[in-house]
Order: sequence, then C-alpha cells, then structure tokens
Amino acid sequence: LESSCTREIMTISSLTVSAIQSQALRKHPGVCPRRVEVFPFIPCKNTCNNDHDCRLTEKCCFTGCSRGCLPSGVDRCRLPRDQGSCSKELQHFYYDPEEKKCISFVYHGCEGNSNNFETRELCEKTCGKISKGTEDEEKGHNP
Repeated sequence: LESSCTREIMTISSLTVSAIQSQALRKHPGVCPRRVEVFPFIPCKNTCNNDHDCRLTEKCCFTGCSRGCLPSGVDRCRLPRDQGSCSKELQHFYYDPEEKKCISFVYHGCEGNSNNFETRELCEKTCGKISKGTEDEEKGHNP
C-alpha cells in the first residue's frame, strides 16, 4: 500500500514539474506595442527582465524609462506584403520591417492583409516607431 501511494505522489510530482517546465519554455507570442502607444511607467522602475517574467499574453517591453509587462499583439507592420486579389491597380504602401521603411506596391483592390496603407504618411505614422522589446536585448542592443 505504501509503495503504490509513493508511486502516485511521484507521478503527480513529475507531471507538475513537467507542466511548470512547459509553461516556462513557452514562447510569448506577439510583439511589444509601438512606442507612441506606450506611456512611461511611474515610478520609473523595471518590473520585468524578460518575457518569462510576464503572463503568456504579455511581453516585457521598454516603456520609455523602464521595462514592464504590456499586452502583446500581432503587429500589422510585420505582416508580409500582400497584393490581394481583383483586377484594380492601386498604389499603396506597406511597411518592410527589414528595410525599416514604407515601400510602394500595387494593391489589386480586394483582400490582402492589414499591412496596407493608402499613403506613405499613414504607413509611417502607423509603423514608423516600433518599440524595442526583449528580443532586441537578446541581440545585444539596449533600448
């Protein structure tokens, strides 16, 4: 009786450890909000060091004077260029994160994705200032 009870406890303990390790290793999806949407935390004190200090729905982001957990999201500015369908030929702009600028492309008028702007100005206003997140620190850059 004692050995089966011990085995059950060991099994439950190893399942708990596995669940905790799995939670710790999960990647926090999404990106930090653009800097123009972030207000500095008061007082100016870091509340996280990396994404694992935050909930799974949050990222550890630079907030203007410190780092804090902020809600993450899919950033439309990181989506690939998508010309869409239909037969129109409209000059639109998309943000290219590798080039770090808005680039002109021909949009066909239907579907596509949200990385699609009617003017360069709107593209630059929306995507021009992406906040540096923890991924930038991992590459050796400090915000």
